[in-house]
Amino acid sequence: LRFLLSIKVPKRIMYGNDEIPAVIAKLKEKHERLNEWFEFMHQLLELHKVELTESNEFKPFTLLYTLENTMVTSGLLNEFQLQWLGALSSPFQLHECVEIGEYELKMAEVEKQCLFVMSKLFEMQEEFSRRFSSSELTQHYFNELMEVLRPES
Repeated sequence: LRFLLSIKVPKRIMYGNDEIPAVIAKLKEKHERLNEWFEFMHQLLELHKVELTESNEFKPFTLLYTLENTMVTSGLLNEFQLQWLGALSSPFQLHECVEIGEYELKMAEVEKQCLFVMSKLFEMQEEFSRRFSSSELTQHYFNELMEVLRPES
């Protein structure tokens, strides 16, 4: 995706003017959902900082901080992006249509990265249960995290 976006080729509009409001609404929802997931992860890790001390095989903080660093560096989930989406209005200019399509692709990449982190956390599920002394608590947290991350559509 990054390679395709970096090469200088003519870009076409992915959506017509009548489709873009629905795309913008979906992007706003995804932006808010991914931010909620990050916040939830931070709260979970902060709340259980003592129990979740990292080791060579168990690195939930490292996973999240690496992903967060990527997101902060990219700026994809910052408030400016949400304001930009909210300020767009019809009729949409050609460059806005291209930017919306590119942003949609980038947000899909963010979501896939978050799902990758969740899959890695699921691989550590037994260790979470051991450290929490509760498989029910672990299951509750993981279910809640996946519920936030899961697309509504």
